Parts: sequence; C-alpha cells; structure tokens
Amino acid sequence: MATTLEQQVDVAPAPFPNLSLPQTAMAGLLDLQHRYTSLGLEGVERKNYTSTVSFKKVIDSQTDGLFAGNGGQFAVFAPVTKKQLATIGRSCSRSYKSLRFFHIEPANTLIVKIQPPHAQPISTGRFNTMIYGKVLNMGLADRLCCTGGTTFEGLWSSKEADSTWTPYSRLRSHENWPTLVMESGLPESIKRLEVEAGWWLDISMGEVKVVLLICVSWTDKKITLDKWELATTPNPEVSEDRPHPTITVPTKTGHVEIVDGKATGAPLRLRFKNLFLRDPGKGQGDIVFTAKELEAYAAHVWRSSEPPKSGKS
Repeated sequence: MATTLEQQVDVAPAPFPNLSLPQTAMAGLLDLQHRYTSLGLEGVERKNYTSTVSFKKVIDSQTDGLFAGNGGQFAVFAPVTKKQLATIGRSCSRSYKSLRFFHIEPANTLIVKIQPPHAQPISTGRFNTMIYGKVLNMGLADRLCCTGGTTFEGLWSSKEADSTWTPYSRLRSHENWPTLVMESGLPESIKRLEVEAGWWLDISMGEVKVVLLICVSWTDKKITLDKWELATTPNPEVSEDRPHPTITVPTKTGHVEIVDGKATGAPLRLRFKNLFLRDPGKGQGDIVFTAKELEAYAAHVWRSSEPPKSGKS
C-alpha cells in the first residue's frame, strides 16, 4: 500500500515577530518551520551558530562519530541568516564536500546532512551510472543531464540534493527544478529523508516528479530504494478547510529491498514522461531496473566501499 507523508503537529512552532504577513501566509510559514525544522530530527541537539570555526568543530566531531559508526548524520544550527549561509558555503566548499545544506530562511535555521564516509556516496554514484546507461541505450544521452548536488531555491527555503537529473529542455529554458532527485542516508534517517522528499515534491509545486531515497546498512547488508511521487488519494479528513474528496500529497509509490544480495519489490520503474517531460518515441520507454540489475548494483556498492570502523550502519 502506498505511504503518504502526513503532517504531524505535536510541537508549537515559534512565531516570526519580524514579519508582517496575511494570516494565511503566516500559517504557511509556521507549517514550513515546524515540518522542515522538526520532523525527523527528534533528539538532534540544536547548536548555536556563532562562526564558521565553531561550525566546523561541530561537523568534525560528528563526522568522527560517523566514521566510528555511532553518530547521527544530521546537525541543526541556528540562528543562521541567508548571508551567513553563503559564508558557511564558501568556507566549506573545498574541505567539506560531503555536507548537504537545507536552509529555512524565516526560521534562520540550517539543517546539515553529513554523508557517512562509507557506502552512501558510492550508492548514489553507482545509481547515476546505471541511469546514464539506460538513457544512453535509448540514444538520449543529450536529452537528460545529471545536474549533481545543485542547490535549489524554494519558498522561504533552499536545499541541496545528493544528485539530480534534469531534461535539457528545462535547462535551455532556465527553469529551476530537476525532474529526478536522489537523497541517500542511513536507515535510522529514513523518517527525515521522507520529510525532505516531501520538500522537493511540495515546494517545487510538482515540478520535481520523482524523489529516490537510498538507505544503506552495513550491519544488515541491506540497501533500500524508496520512490516518492505526488499522488492523488482520498481525503481522510474532509473539513471546511479541506473540502475536496481527494488530495494530492507526497506518496511512496515504490519500495525495493536488497538484503544479502537478493532483491524484493523489483522492478523499480522510473516513468519516461516524468523524467523527460514528454511521451516516449520509437525505441524509448520507461527506465526499468530488474531484480538482477539491482542485485548487481548492491554487489558493486559492497565491493567498492568500506564499513564503518565499528561495523554499525
């Protein structure tokens, strides 16, 4: 059954005293703050941002924990203004390439995802190679571009992905959003990754068509691939504010597990029209990864990466 990303409001969000907005816009701000600065980050200590030096010390310490297999991969800093974010980005551009930034501007909050120094980067890179091979076989290598971990600007927020793919038709017209986004992380980060999948789909207003979440566990020798898309489902709570019988929400539409070299839930299908924004022509079609291909993918990840020192995650 498809899984939808439901909004959960269990903490009263802080107001924005410096902003003067209509009530509906303010409600949107409050929802944005709570959803993207809190959900999936339970237990993550908020760090006071003072300088790039102290920022790097926190990141270095947490990265050491990831090397040892006993640290979380998310860090939260506040207050961080947009100007300070640019300063952090310049300071970290060379030596901290494993960081991915997610900034909520009205809340002056920076959420940092630290890529574990073992299988996660390889899992994303290898999947990019597999996508490119499929695109090349259709003769469309000049029609879909891997746009990497680019930063994208959305409503009151900005975010980096681990990898993105964008059709050249959109690049030529200078449109901002990719059609495919990939995010990777640890299994214990899945709730947070699902929240961030929702950001790509919701904040882009459906311009991002597919988000692929990749989780790698050395302990269980397990890789999961979750596909998220916008889908229309029955409205579970018809009300005056939400009177329509259906709603369109971020929804998990595919789930593959590869455990001990065996894939279940395959094939994994990426619809042609979602990627290229047009119907397929002759000799073209959906990008489909079979169980055998996904098992070979997992074998490559394990063969090409090293486990954390403790063997965890």
